[in-house]
Amino acid sequence: MAAAALAAAADQKDMGWLKTGKIAKKPKLTDPLQLYSLCEVLSSEGIGDDAILTVKVVEKYYDDPVNFLPQGGGVEQGEMVKVARKDLQAANPPTQDMCQDLGDLDNLHEAGLLHCMGMRYCGGDKKGMGVKALYSTFIGPICVAVNPFSPGGGVWKNSFVFDDYVKSKEPVMTNKKLEPHPWAVGDMAYRELLEEGNNQAVLICGESGAGKTECCKFVLAFLIAKKESTVERLDEKLMDTNDPLEAFGNAKTVN
Repeated sequence: MAAAALAAAADQKDMGWLKTGKIAKKPKLTDPLQLYSLCEVLSSEGIGDDAILTVKVVEKYYDDPVNFLPQGGGVEQGEMVKVARKDLQAANPPTQDMCQDLGDLDNLHEAGLLHCMGMRYCGGDKKGMGVKALYSTFIGPICVAVNPFSPGGGVWKNSFVFDDYVKSKEPVMTNKKLEPHPWAVGDMAYRELLEEGNNQAVLICGESGAGKTECCKFVLAFLIAKKESTVERLDEKLMDTNDPLEAFGNAKTVN
C-alpha cells in the first residue's frame, strides 16, 4: 500500500481527499490502491455539506493515469472538477504524514488512515526503492502491521534494531525513540504479565496472507529474548524458552 505525498504548502491551503476509485475483489500485489486523490479547493458555492466545490486534483496514488469519480467520470492529475463538500474528506497537515499513532491525526477517517500508513510504509518517499519501510503503525494499544514488501516485489531495507526494543527501560509503545513494531505488543504482554501477575493473551488477526504468522514470530522472538535476558548459562537459556514456545504452541486460528 502507498500514498501520494502532500504538497509542501498543503497545510496553508484547503486540501481534501476525494474518493475516486474502488478496491478490486482480487487485487494483485503490485496493483495500486486507487481509492483517494488529493485535491485543492479552489472555490466554493453555497454553505454546509451541500456546498459545491471546484477542486483541482493535485496528486493520486502511484500517479496512475486513470481513476474514477463516484459518478463514473475519469479524472486526471491537474484536472478541475466540481464535487459536493460532503464528498471531500479534510486532509491532515504534512507534519502528520509519518504519525506513529493514528489516533493523533487531526482528521480521523479512511483517507487519512490510508495516507498515513502508506507514507510510513514507503518511508516517506513513495518513489524511493530500498528506503526504510515503517510498516507498522499504532492505533492506541493496537499495532497495525503491513507485509513489508515493496510494490516491485522486493523487500524494503530493515531499519529496526531488535536489541533497542528488548532493552528499552520504558514501555515500547510510549518510547518515542522507537518506531511502532509487533515487538511492542510482546513488550506490553510481558510487562503486564509481571505487573499484574495474570496470564496474558495476544490477539493477532487479519485476512489470509496479511502476515499473521510473521507477526506471531515477531512476538514470540521478543518474549524469548526477554526470558533469555534474565539468565546467563546456555542450558538455562534453552530451558527458559519452553514457556513461551509452549504457550504459542497452544495458539490456534479462529475463523
